[in-house]
Amino acid sequence: MVICMMALRISHLLFYLLLVGSTMHGQVSPPAEEGPPSSPEQYEARYQERIKLSEIAGIYIPVDLQDAFTQLERLASAESLAFFREQSEDEVVARLFPKLGRWIILNWGFEGGSRLSHTLRTQGVYAPDDMSRLIMRSFHRYLNGQPLDVDGQILLIQERVAQEQLERQKEAKVIQETRRKVDPATRGQ
Repeated sequence: MVICMMALRISHLLFYLLLVGSTMHGQVSPPAEEGPPSSPEQYEARYQERIKLSEIAGIYIPVDLQDAFTQLERLASAESLAFFREQSEDEVVARLFPKLGRWIILNWGFEGGSRLSHTLRTQGVYAPDDMSRLIMRSFHRYLNGQPLDVDGQILLIQERVAQEQLERQKEAKVIQETRRKVDPATRGQ
């Protein structure tokens, strides 16, 4: 029963955040640009343009974490903020990521680059999912008057990513191995 009530309250918070976001900005997610970039150079050029914009597709992009907190507080009701504050940070991140986390990624331009995602990238967070989780966890701490410990959070993210890479390498299979003889006379030429 308690879990059902919590799920209902979380759904209410998410609905409100998405409703307010869509009515204040005219849409929930920004439209795609002229299509995906056709080359790494085109991607980089678009990225460099986007990280300088204060708005993408008519949606305000926060400059940094503090600005993100201001925007989240502005978009949410007092009841929703109180509910967010009352939950444990792990529960908030786990339960709200599929909705609020995705909303942050889409609306704040993390996939194609934005000034906020660029700020987080320069701090060592590269994946949009990690960026969104960092914002959600930090916002929870901010609302509860706890130290944000952004550096500590980033270190944990980097350690997790490094561990995941090691595990993938251990499980990797060689598709084809080729051996060839090298003529010692032509070696180094």
